[in-house]
Amino acid sequence: MLMKLCTCCEKEKEATLEKFRCKKDGLTSWCKECLKKKGVKSKRTIRKLELEEKGLKECSDCKDVLPATTIHFSRNKNSKDGLCHRCKECSNINSKKWREENKEKVKEREKKYWEIHSERLRKLNKTWKEENKEEIAKKYPAWYKKEKIRRKEPVPYDMYASRLEWCEAVKRNEENPDLLEVTCTKCKIWFMPELQNVRHRINAINGNGSGENRFYCSEECKNTCEIFGKHVNTLMRDDAIKAGRIPWYRLDRELQRELRAMVLERDNYTCQECGSTDNLECHHIKSVVTEPIESADVDNCITLCEICHRKKPRPSKVCY
Repeated sequence: MLMKLCTCCEKEKEATLEKFRCKKDGLTSWCKECLKKKGVKSKRTIRKLELEEKGLKECSDCKDVLPATTIHFSRNKNSKDGLCHRCKECSNINSKKWREENKEKVKEREKKYWEIHSERLRKLNKTWKEENKEEIAKKYPAWYKKEKIRRKEPVPYDMYASRLEWCEAVKRNEENPDLLEVTCTKCKIWFMPELQNVRHRINAINGNGSGENRFYCSEECKNTCEIFGKHVNTLMRDDAIKAGRIPWYRLDRELQRELRAMVLERDNYTCQECGSTDNLECHHIKSVVTEPIESADVDNCITLCEICHRKKPRPSKVCY
């Protein structure tokens, strides 16, 4: 075994890393026990302590001394001071290099993250855009102008009239013939729609969008409209009731909003079978198929929950 003399305690010890510290040119002249007793530390650690006392930190890449704050250094939970060993500029440079070298891995990670957190990210983007409209306008003036043009400026007639003529009432504006006007589905008043609403309506007509996206001149007309928010099957059923077409479309189930509200209020918003207050529905005691005259009679209706409503037998189909 090779032996080494400690210059502090003047004792010969084994020349191993257990007894001595490592240096570039070999082992230290003092053993580890003497270093602990004297409290001597390396130059690097001494400099770190001096900077920490002043509230500073040295970047491991560029060797710049900066304030030890989150403005200059990113956070790191594993480190003692809670900051990364690189400054933000150096970490951005290294991350860009890694992204350029590993483009496929970055795409896979982004896809997986988007699939898991898509709904949360969309909500965050909407809220952030609404809260920071002024900052967006300053940073991205060209994009902000385009966004205004898309939503608020009027619609050109020659570009969009041919796509809506066959299903919507369309005409030119009296003051400016180059602009488009349509009718409100509720009050039938002529008004100038926004470009975004016209595009959504065209997509719905072509079967690409979700819902019908009809034109409304105001929020009041939208909320009070009988068609708004209804499914296609319910609209077909309502048309069958008004026109008296046969066969009927399962008219034993609840039909009218007013009738449903009256029945639920009468029964104190509780199921009359089990006493539940969740997922309540209006049930006809005598089926509308067999007794169409009593379809709007309050005494012929009862409040049931969804589970109890399913247990009720369905009437046989009758054709008049």
